[in-house]
Amino acid sequence: MPGIKNFYLPLARKHVMADRWKDDIGTDFWLQPALLAGTTVAGSNRLVDNGWTLEAEHAVAGSGGDFLGGTLTAGVPAVPGIPAHFALLATGDILASPAVFGGYDHAMAASAIVGKNDRPTKLVVDVRAAFTTLTADEPTSGFGLFEDATTTTTATEALQLAFISSSGTGGNFELNTNASTTLTDVGATVASISTTWHDWRIVLDYDTAGVVRARWYIDGAYQGYIVPTTGEAPYAFGAHTLTTNVVKIGPVHIFYDWG
Repeated sequence: MPGIKNFYLPLARKHVMADRWKDDIGTDFWLQPALLAGTTVAGSNRLVDNGWTLEAEHAVAGSGGDFLGGTLTAGVPAVPGIPAHFALLATGDILASPAVFGGYDHAMAASAIVGKNDRPTKLVVDVRAAFTTLTADEPTSGFGLFEDATTTTTATEALQLAFISSSGTGGNFELNTNASTTLTDVGATVASISTTWHDWRIVLDYDTAGVVRARWYIDGAYQGYIVPTTGEAPYAFGAHTLTTNVVKIGPVHIFYDWG
């Protein structure tokens, strides 16, 4: 029988929307682009007023889905449609949250909320996203976690903590950290993923040797891992486009786990 705290853990979790990430604590943190759908979101808005950096993105309403995504095949919906999303269409478009995730105090606040004395064991980042143009090898066109110094220079590779990008036509998707080719994990081919919407996941935790690893998944399929740069918490979530590739960011769910 599970411990009583684990048994009630799903009920005790606290969910925080993106326009409160800087000012609130919780266990689960959500970015729902539908909050600003149909607008050009650069300038003053609910996210900018809470410490986000937004440069020229467009928030697009969702469309084209069947009820609950339609028929399921091996858990995959047949017609999920296009989610409400931020479209990073132009050179230099940036979406960056406040740097709040993964630090000791933020994690222990999550533990206190669910009544645990132990710190969380994982930080999980779930993103519904699409690379609708992915022909170029652009390490700064993509999304993921950034280091604690993140500002409007999110495009800088040196600030990447665990960042997913495309190496272009005939290449692969990659998970990168800190602008080092030795800290890159190569995943699925660009051709196999294409320009359609997928579920992407990054999981940060410690391995049995006490080394932090960032593992990543596409539609639940394990891709591999990197060892991120240490001493860079708290982290920010963000996305960016450089020149050619186009990235679109749907709902984002970032959460602590004790599993």
